[in-house]
Amino acid sequence: MKTFTLQQIADLINGTVVDGDPDLLIHDVVYLQNKLTQPHTLIFKRSETSSLNWGLLRKYAPFAIVVEDRDPTFIEEEDCAIIFVKDIEDAYYRFVEAYRNLFDIPVVAVTGTCGKTTTKEMIRHILQETMNVQATVKSNNSFHRNLSYLTGIDEHTDAAVFETAVGKPGQLSYHCDYFQPTIGIITNIGVDHLDGCKTWEAYLNAKAEILGGLKNQGVLIINDDCPNIKKIDMSQYQGRIVTTGLGKTAEFGAERIRYGEGGMHFVLRHQNRKYAAFVTGYGEHQVYNALAAVAAAVEIGVSVKAAIDRLASFQPVRLHTEMFTGINGCTVIDDTWSANMNSIEAALKVLRDLKKGRTSIFIISDITMLGDAVQEVHRQVGEMVTRYDVDILITVGEAASLIGTSALSVKPQMRVHIYKEPEPALELLTRILNERTIILMKSDMTDRQMPTVIKKIKLKKK
Repeated sequence: MKTFTLQQIADLINGTVVDGDPDLLIHDVVYLQNKLTQPHTLIFKRSETSSLNWGLLRKYAPFAIVVEDRDPTFIEEEDCAIIFVKDIEDAYYRFVEAYRNLFDIPVVAVTGTCGKTTTKEMIRHILQETMNVQATVKSNNSFHRNLSYLTGIDEHTDAAVFETAVGKPGQLSYHCDYFQPTIGIITNIGVDHLDGCKTWEAYLNAKAEILGGLKNQGVLIINDDCPNIKKIDMSQYQGRIVTTGLGKTAEFGAERIRYGEGGMHFVLRHQNRKYAAFVTGYGEHQVYNALAAVAAAVEIGVSVKAAIDRLASFQPVRLHTEMFTGINGCTVIDDTWSANMNSIEAALKVLRDLKKGRTSIFIISDITMLGDAVQEVHRQVGEMVTRYDVDILITVGEAASLIGTSALSVKPQMRVHIYKEPEPALELLTRILNERTIILMKSDMTDRQMPTVIKKIKLKKK
């Protein structure tokens, strides 16, 4: 974080230093006490009902607090400086806006149903060879982290790239209020987070908040092959739209896609030129992620050739179609980071493409965050499975059983095993897995059943 004096912050937020040294240097700003990591931290006491843990605070003395009430006990604390404001929320967001406006740098916000983390990590990887890059850590995209990510930008930062999640309407706009992106990316839009968004239409509109987040003037990079993205009304968008995809009209296109050792070979098309490219990680979806990452890097000033060269050394994100050798010599595809219809279909394509005469097995547990659409989505996934040459389907969990029954209704001859608990599934797998089998394991990070199976099946990375 850029360092301020207490008085400088008070001026930014229309506050008054009522106790302590106005020249106290502030090196960090938080609004949650559990985010304290160092002395010289300023705390916004945003909730009137939240009590301060003075024992914890004293460990990080000297410190400062922004308040909107004149509690006399604050004045009695040594090494505690006080800024008084009339409206704590207004003061907080004044600081957020003022801090972001200190830095005229490219900021990328990545949203979408799938591929957010991978695309964000690809962009970071491409840029960091020549730039100081601030980025969200792994998939840690909670709005509670926004302030720390924002203040992670300082005078040495050249660019920033943030994964922006959507759990319910308004959240994407909230992320953008902090980061004020200059470049936005929509990787794809499927069905997800219906527990918070309630309807698919609301989820689509929540993703469309990126247009407003760019203030209708930034660069928006979209997957031109995604039919749901095309449902967003962009007719009034005044910024520039950059397209990626496999079609000939995409500004950043891909053709001649093929599997290679450890990843995907393809030819990238841009401005009537073609470039041989390789990206680590399996699946056509990885090519889409790469196209978006290259497009963003080019907007920031990296040449297409340099972006592609750097992309070749990218390390795939953990638990995203990771390949392992499993028990009895079987091949394992571990795709257990998230589970929604888009990511399931992408993983099933990888299973089909890597099958190569082996028996293919697909094991999946309950899909979460679906709200009232639980039954319908599980049925649709069951139908989807029948289209990808799966030999054996195994479901684990109450809701996942609908995947099995749905698959059987479409393809009665399919070998389907439906279990409520993981133990019988594991017992079956230990009998049927061998060097002539390939298994795709699908769940999400919140699942508590599949890890039992995964731990017993996986041996070493391929």
